[in-house]
Amino acid sequence: MSDFDDRPARLSARLAVGVALTAAPVLAVVALPAAGVALAGALLLATGAFRGRVAAVTAGTALGLLGVFVAAAVADPTGAVLPVVFAAAALAVAWDLGEYAIVLGRHVGRDARTRNAELTHATLSALVFGGGALAALAVYQTAADGRPVTALVALLAGVLILVRALR
Repeated sequence: MSDFDDRPARLSARLAVGVALTAAPVLAVVALPAAGVALAGALLLATGAFRGRVAAVTAGTALGLLGVFVAAAVADPTGAVLPVVFAAAALAVAWDLGEYAIVLGRHVGRDARTRNAELTHATLSALVFGGGALAALAVYQTAADGRPVTALVALLAGVLILVRALR
């Protein structure tokens, strides 16, 4: 019998890196410095996802989100909302997939057949965080129409739904 290989699951790690790398070109449309920060975050996330370092996955995601904040701060609000929200959602999915790759590797090993579980998890993660992004866009549009109280209620409802979904 061979030794247990607890390295991260390959498919989820690759998906995490691929999704994280989508944030940089999207943010480049808004602000090049933001894209550079997001790219550095994606590279740090990749290091963590492939080496089994949760702290590096989290730090890479945080660095990528710093790029999102930079883009949001320097961009023209009328044209930057969609790229900023998309990049934030992509980084959230990447973080989830990166951590899942590590946890899955530790629990069942790299050699286990986990393709279906990984694809299911990736799909659900994209749906949850994509739904959160759509809710954020809806709140933004509601607030932009001059109805801040309605936007606040929608935002709170969205937060409650997201917290419930993540439990």
